[in-house]
Amino acid sequence: MAEEKKKGSSKFTLALIITCISVVVIGIIVIVIAFYVISRVGKNLDKSQGQSQTATTYSTYTNADWHFSVKYPSDYSKEESVNGDGATFKSPIGDIELRAFSVLANGHTASQYLDGIFSLAKSSMPLRTVTEIENTSSNLGDLPGNKRVWMYYTADTTNVEVRVAAVGGDNMYNVSMTSSYDNYVSHSNVMADLAASFKQTN
Repeated sequence: MAEEKKKGSSKFTLALIITCISVVVIGIIVIVIAFYVISRVGKNLDKSQGQSQTATTYSTYTNADWHFSVKYPSDYSKEESVNGDGATFKSPIGDIELRAFSVLANGHTASQYLDGIFSLAKSSMPLRTVTEIENTSSNLGDLPGNKRVWMYYTADTTNVEVRVAAVGGDNMYNVSMTSSYDNYVSHSNVMADLAASFKQTN
């Protein structure tokens, strides 16, 4: 009887040791995996931040008819709009498109104007889901304005449009950026610089 108890105790001790070793091994594996994931995320973040700092040289676009100017990355192509209300600037790589233009304010605030644009986008794009993810106060140069961030979803793509609008005199000034979600994340400084550079001209 004593011998059987001794054997049972030995088996329990062995099982306990094996359990403890398994827990330690699993813990080590979890730590290694976590370290790997964190290091990969850090590298991707550093890469994105590095990409967002590539545009360091800027050119100035001036619209004499609507009396404003902005600065855009010098390696972007520039195309004047047909009706003369502004221009489009396209990145040489990726799908980033910047715009700077003006329309008549017609008594609307920037927020009211962008509400209308958002409603139009939702009603005119039945094959895409449009979601607003940001609605905040934001300056356009020295003008107090409104910033919106809209996401456009399809079965295959996710695109983002960022727009800042502000009233200056009788005009509703706009700057915007459209791109894929990845380029929106890695090049957000481009849009911020575009909005900050806005100036009214004589």
